[in-house]
Amino acid sequence: MLAAKLRLCRFARTVTQDCARRLRALVPEVPAEKVACVLLGLDLRDWQDAPAPPRRGRLLSAARLVEKKGLH
Repeated sequence: MLAAKLRLCRFARTVTQDCARRLRALVPEVPAEKVACVLLGLDLRDWQDAPAPPRRGRLLSAARLVEKKGLH
């Protein structure tokens, strides 16, 4: 069913390179540019040259206050 949907869709987006490779391999006749990967998170290369803060910093988290989120 996934292969059929991929054949019919105009584009597909994944969040990992591995998923993009798997989708492309599942339906090799679909053009590779039809399946794009949109990475989530931060690019750590943008943060490598940041100096250490002169004092203790603060951490801001936007999440539900539930234990499984680690906010307890």
